[in-house]
Amino acid sequence: MNIPRFFFLHGQKVEIEFDDKLTAIEDLQGKADYRQNKIILQPLDKYYPNQIQLEHIFLHELVHQILFHMEQHKLRDDDNFINLFSNLLHQALTTMEY
Repeated sequence: MNIPRFFFLHGQKVEIEFDDKLTAIEDLQGKADYRQNKIILQPLDKYYPNQIQLEHIFLHELVHQILFHMEQHKLRDDDNFINLFSNLLHQALTTMEY
């Protein structure tokens, strides 16, 4: 699965950025920045031994963004729900055959 540069939700552009200091400074692997319509990810390095982990973090943050745009703030803050949903989404997207 490729990580996109951007996508749109409700007509608003959500950009994906990589910050190699995200984990060191904020102790995060990914972050949904709602005010700036961004998803910020720690790039592949010692914190991400493989692409699959990066994909999981991206989809986790994507679900946060979607729920924010849906104004589902209680669900948006439920990391157990988001982890389960994003892991199932990853499995569906990466096992599809065309």
